[in-house]
Amino acid sequence: MKRSTGTIRGMCENGTRGFEHNPLASFLFPGIILLLVLGVMPTMIAISLICYIHWGLGERLNLYPDRYWAWTFSLYTGFALIIWIMAQVYWIQDVSIIHLVYFAWGVGIQVVSLLPGVQRIYSK
Repeated sequence: MKRSTGTIRGMCENGTRGFEHNPLASFLFPGIILLLVLGVMPTMIAISLICYIHWGLGERLNLYPDRYWAWTFSLYTGFALIIWIMAQVYWIQDVSIIHLVYFAWGVGIQVVSLLPGVQRIYSK
């Protein structure tokens, strides 16, 4: 936690190359957000899509009340991934193949979630 600038991973000598447009001073806060929003949350959603777990907060945050909350959260996850990648590309002012892969992954999550058969499965 002491060195959250990226130097410990050997990114560069001062840990800031390519991050001149980054509004944050360290990688700690974005790392925590990334872990929770694109790590823990999708895991919970995947388990909930398989096991149909009731979650009151999820139901309240569900913009589609005629659908199971985890289906809606799968859309949220796709949007979160797309937004994260777009922000990352904007801040580093560069695009690499991994950005395109994860952008496509986010779009793929959206497409699969919106398939009529998938929507039918998760309709209430």
